[in-house]
Amino acid sequence: MLRSMFSGVSGLRSSQTLMDVIGNDIANVNTAGYKSSSVVFQDLLSQLIAGAGAPSSSLGGTNPAQIGLGVKVGSITTNFAQGASQLTGRSTDLSIQGDGFFSVREGGQTLFTRLGSFSFDANGSLVTPDGGIVQGWLTQNGVTNTNGPTTDIRMPLGQTLPPTETNNVTLGGNLPADATDGTALTSSITVYDTQGKAVPVTFTFTKAAARTVLDGATTNGSTTLTSATANFTAADVGKAITGAGIPAGTTIASVTNGTTVVLSAAATATAAGVQTAIDTSGNVWDVSATAPNANPALPAVNLYGQLPSLVFNPNTGLPTNQALALPPLTFNAALNASLGTNFIAPLAVGVGAAGQPDALVQFAGANSFAALSQDGTAIGSLQSFSISNDGMITGVFSNGKSQPLGQVALASFNNPAGLEKAGASMYRVTSDSGLPQIGTAASGGRGTISAGTLEMSNVDLAQEFTELIVAQRGFQANAKVITTSDQMLQDLVNLKQ
Repeated sequence: MLRSMFSGVSGLRSSQTLMDVIGNDIANVNTAGYKSSSVVFQDLLSQLIAGAGAPSSSLGGTNPAQIGLGVKVGSITTNFAQGASQLTGRSTDLSIQGDGFFSVREGGQTLFTRLGSFSFDANGSLVTPDGGIVQGWLTQNGVTNTNGPTTDIRMPLGQTLPPTETNNVTLGGNLPADATDGTALTSSITVYDTQGKAVPVTFTFTKAAARTVLDGATTNGSTTLTSATANFTAADVGKAITGAGIPAGTTIASVTNGTTVVLSAAATATAAGVQTAIDTSGNVWDVSATAPNANPALPAVNLYGQLPSLVFNPNTGLPTNQALALPPLTFNAALNASLGTNFIAPLAVGVGAAGQPDALVQFAGANSFAALSQDGTAIGSLQSFSISNDGMITGVFSNGKSQPLGQVALASFNNPAGLEKAGASMYRVTSDSGLPQIGTAASGGRGTISAGTLEMSNVDLAQEFTELIVAQRGFQANAKVITTSDQMLQDLVNLKQ
């Protein structure tokens, strides 16, 4: 009878432990990132009353006779099943979809958590509600080395992006083929020098009399012009020709062959690979580019010394000299001084590629000519950020550019259930959890990161309430064992009376 009483006591203790676990789970039903626990019981010891007997030729074997001495808690296991996601709208709230833990440096130790309620402190560090600093990798010179050791994730407060000089401008749209000679179409675009100074450049396309454009080469003092793209004929004699190093009013005096002509005036400068134009049949647009003078009292500065031209094929609507595109805008010291700028590299002017929807074309109809894009930027200051599914933190700057700033690390374990709860929704490594496998989200079996959401508690109230009933009935049954054993002892004592 004493054995039954002690067995009942062990049952009470075990049932109380189960109640403690259930109560803690229910208390954390609204704790973000919380993982519920389950209790497993084991029998304690068994007293051997009679040993087992081996069978013989005349008798069969006998089984051992044992009396159990109670119950104990075998294990309390953490359930790491995925919790539901709750949308918060805060860009620093992160949830993990799948396996993995955030790595946090708190004091002199590294802890791990599923609770992604983070924020930036006064130093720009990404921290937990208790001040632990989230770990990851910072981007250096545009490179995020995720193979290196992790460090504190910090938002570089006040960070700026240096300006980028414009190297390319793209023109596109439709130039109306039925426009009359002299029709001028303009479009402006802002470009940037090496200091990030904004310079509005206006491109003007003027419908010209029938001409064609070719690439030519002349020598100072020579009356000979050679072109690799021309097919001169006797019909070209007497037509006006223009170009770098060619005096105004120069005409073609004679045609030597399909690629060489004699000019009516000697060239005044040596120029190779430059654009020249002769009057002929076709659809020609003269191109100019201007920018405001640094002195507002002076007229706009012409950025092309010799105005180039584009000739369009009336059958295709595309420039016949598209391979030449337009000559780059070259800024020498005098031009920079006039503009008050510091351009270094030539600024290429493209007209798009054949077959592309943004290519510059000429068809009858409405005008849609426009300067479409340029690749320069002014100086930019950090305005906002976003966090992608792989934990990459990307900064968005005031000049419209974006740049990686760092990447949040995730840790995975061979045995997550072996982690030890450290309070505040944190876990620490134990000998049974295995070492943390640090890496990026969405790799190595780790889950993805969802910004603007939190993982809620995975406590199942229906399951917990059911466990409550089981614990209560178990406690009642064990209490009954004790009271019954006590009554039996009382009856035994009463025998003496």
